[in-house]
Amino acid sequence: MTRPYLIITVLLLPLLLSGCGPQVELGVAVDRMMEKLSEVKQVEAVGQLKLVGESETAIFNGLKELVADFTAKADFANLDKLRFSLTLNLSGQAPEGATKIGAEIRGLPDYTYFRVKEANAPSGSPLSITSDARWYKVKNPEVSSGNVLGGGNRLTNEDGIKIRELIRSAKLFTVQTVLSDEVIKGVRSYHLAALIDQSALSDLLDAIQLVTGERVVLDRAKLMRLASDYTYDLYISRRDYHLVKLIAHGNLSTAGQSESVLEILFSRFDSPVGVVAPSEVKEFNINDLLKSPLGQL
Repeated sequence: MTRPYLIITVLLLPLLLSGCGPQVELGVAVDRMMEKLSEVKQVEAVGQLKLVGESETAIFNGLKELVADFTAKADFANLDKLRFSLTLNLSGQAPEGATKIGAEIRGLPDYTYFRVKEANAPSGSPLSITSDARWYKVKNPEVSSGNVLGGGNRLTNEDGIKIRELIRSAKLFTVQTVLSDEVIKGVRSYHLAALIDQSALSDLLDAIQLVTGERVVLDRAKLMRLASDYTYDLYISRRDYHLVKLIAHGNLSTAGQSESVLEILFSRFDSPVGVVAPSEVKEFNINDLLKSPLGQL
């Protein structure tokens, strides 16, 4: 081959391979996404859950047309020093009428803090809750002991490292359709329609259970439904392969639910997370359970 032809061939090679290029790149994108998920130490998220039909969750039993808006941020660089916050605003319809709940949780290494800011439920509703907007705190268990509310032992940073490695190597998602790129909050992203591979999920749950032992109780039947009852839209940053948006669509007719849609936007990866203890906090005591805002659950 003469030099001019060689140059032309080299220049045209990317075009000649363009038919298979995207598939190869997207396979790499999903693998890189899992690697990035395993490396994330801090993250913020905002999202919404919509549920049409009966909720099987005990505290939401009886609610229909459930909408839960939430914001969250977490620092899990070291599980021994886990910090997180969650703000939840929930509204729903039940046969007895409308329900609205607003709550906030902050988790720090020593205590978990919570308060119910709003709780409006009709008389006779299965969900009975009161609000005094007061902050309560619950002492977190030590690494070697459980807590007063029945929680298991705490996970250690060593556990976290092992779980990260499991996530990194997991081949959870199978891409079904490659959709047009989208810009998510200024980030150009791959848009992939995907499923969770049942075998891969089962293997991952087995491996996590080996790491955590009895300290974490996994409801395997419910978790396996993530593979059988849901489809996923993945939005993966073209720049750094972070998962910037996730939409999970659930067809839950077998559970008495008609449709579930969860949408989450992720941002501020590995940025400082400011979660501080609130002021004017009341110690939560097991003897005060029936007097607390959550006492009628």
